[in-house]
Amino acid sequence: MKESKEKYKLLIIAPAGAHLKNFLARIEHAASAIHIITSEPISFETNFDVTFVDFGLKKPGNYFQTPRKIREVYKAFNPDIVHVHQLNSVAYFAFKGLKGVEVPVVCTAWGSDVLVLPEKNPLMKQMVQSSIRLASAITSDSVYMAERIKELARPKEVDMTVCNFGVSEPLYNLPKEKVIYSNRLHKPLYRIEKIIRAFHKFSKTDEGKDWKLVIGAIGSETDQLKNLVSELSLKGKVEFVGWLEKEDNMKWYAKAKVWVSMPESDATAISLLEAMYNGCYPVVIDLPATHEWVKGPEQGRIVEDVDSAFFEHIEEVDFEKAAWANAELIKKEATYEVSEKKFESLHRRLIGNK
Repeated sequence: MKESKEKYKLLIIAPAGAHLKNFLARIEHAASAIHIITSEPISFETNFDVTFVDFGLKKPGNYFQTPRKIREVYKAFNPDIVHVHQLNSVAYFAFKGLKGVEVPVVCTAWGSDVLVLPEKNPLMKQMVQSSIRLASAITSDSVYMAERIKELARPKEVDMTVCNFGVSEPLYNLPKEKVIYSNRLHKPLYRIEKIIRAFHKFSKTDEGKDWKLVIGAIGSETDQLKNLVSELSLKGKVEFVGWLEKEDNMKWYAKAKVWVSMPESDATAISLLEAMYNGCYPVVIDLPATHEWVKGPEQGRIVEDVDSAFFEHIEEVDFEKAAWANAELIKKEATYEVSEKKFESLHRRLIGNK
């Protein structure tokens, strides 16, 4: 096996976006050189070499052009290891382009790629299963998702590492306010409408009259969500703060007593970990991965019915006790340092076994 201090060449194949940016931040210290194959537009600046491809399945030309570009980059760059993100069309095209290569190929599942996509139709399931079985190793951000991947891989056994992208240290220590913070995207998957309706019920109670709902992020449903707030006469009680950079996002975590998320499906959301580390009490929908972090009512509220008044009696929570317990859990399991060690250790083990 290589010496731990020796750096290695890493080829990353992933969609553009925050997940790619987060992964780069976790692994760039370990690599002597990195080449990124991604889609456009890339939302952040990088000094690494980047090749753009189209991962879409609807364009016939992609079935030839995308694997060819991947193969060309691989041959020119000659990496020690390849790391692919998302077990959907990204992994499908990656393995077509990397057919016959001798270096290890790690795949990281993001959530819907293994939890939702295989249920759409047999062809999608076959595509995901093929990538899982071709991978040298796989990482999952939750135990629940890891078990689902193992089911899809059968009869092959999977080299599995449970690892998320980690969260940074809190930036602010601010007095907590009667604020409920939501910062998931305004897309149907995240059901922000349900949060607004639950807050509407809460705001009409004596307990809830002094609370405020702050809605971060943007998306395809932003306008209709704003219209809903107007229809429910919640202006002044609900504030849309738009897309926030890290510092402002962290300020709202620091101010909010409660963080809420009600997606239809999800693995481990980094925003959940950030909220817990910043002293928020999470109110979250009942999903398997959620139970790996919210282990009891002293740490958060798990909601079974998304149409219920799920903010009721929130002031009965011991917010200080919850903040301490949640921060201790994140320190142990989900900081940047923990994430960096897991990803680097996996890479080095596979390179050493090549």
